[in-house]
Amino acid sequence: RGATTFWLAAEEPRNYQKTTLQPFGWTLLSKPAPEVNDQWSEAIAQWQEMESASAPPVEKEVVPQITITATEEVWEGASVSYQAGGGGVLEAVGPKGLKAKVAGKEKAKAVTDASLHTALFEKRKTIRNVRVTVRKMGNWCDIIKVSV
Repeated sequence: RGATTFWLAAEEPRNYQKTTLQPFGWTLLSKPAPEVNDQWSEAIAQWQEMESASAPPVEKEVVPQITITATEEVWEGASVSYQAGGGGVLEAVGPKGLKAKVAGKEKAKAVTDASLHTALFEKRKTIRNVRVTVRKMGNWCDIIKVSV
């Protein structure tokens, strides 16, 4: 009682003729003899011993903590705009193209001079040539104050 399997291969992956397939492997499936079973059991046990051997411990590398200090900058001649979507975002673009943001309409109103509220929050116009004070932390900038 056994089964035989043949594998057939084509020269090309597409548009092949079934009559040109070539055999490249075979196997005979049957129960192994007891001595073959014993040999396989020994080989598997040796392999498991080898695989379960512990590796030497590796010391963990200590990564130094990087502290980012916040610095304040004043951008003269910046432009400021407000988008109401997503809870409101006030965005300032500095003279060198750097951007700073503050999220939330209430926070945006708190950092903006009252004289700019109508044009910025009601008419939603972009206001140019304003003075913006920002807190810079790494590559991120937060708006602290917007004034004329």
